[in-house]
Amino acid sequence: MFEMENKHDKTVGEMLKWPYGHKGVADIKYEDLIEDTDCAIFRGILEKFDIEGLDIDKAVQSYWDKSLFGGLAKKDDRTDRVALHVASGKKVQWVTKLPREIAEPYADRYAEALKTLGYADNSDWVAQCLPAKDIEAAA
Repeated sequence: MFEMENKHDKTVGEMLKWPYGHKGVADIKYEDLIEDTDCAIFRGILEKFDIEGLDIDKAVQSYWDKSLFGGLAKKDDRTDRVALHVASGKKVQWVTKLPREIAEPYADRYAEALKTLGYADNSDWVAQCLPAKDIEAAA
């Protein structure tokens, strides 16, 4: 709840203010990038922007090196800070990790933001979240 009311709230606010569709910006969702294991999406964005002097191969290699599916795929290769904050990086973890006791107030607070950002049309997703006790039992 603390995270939701502080850093997450600020991040959602920034996402809602973002100038989507701006010609100098690539609008990409995390859910797409985390599956970009061949770096095709990332490379395509760089090629589209055609930035003079940019070494695309080097930029793509850096992207791979810092990705959770590439250079940071093994927990041992992550810095302590990253290792403490990131479990797997896989998308849609909320289904098995977000307790319903948190999902309900989250849906109340961010229902409109989820619609605007294209993540949910309504709050039906909350029913997929298990109670905390069931999540703990499954761990």
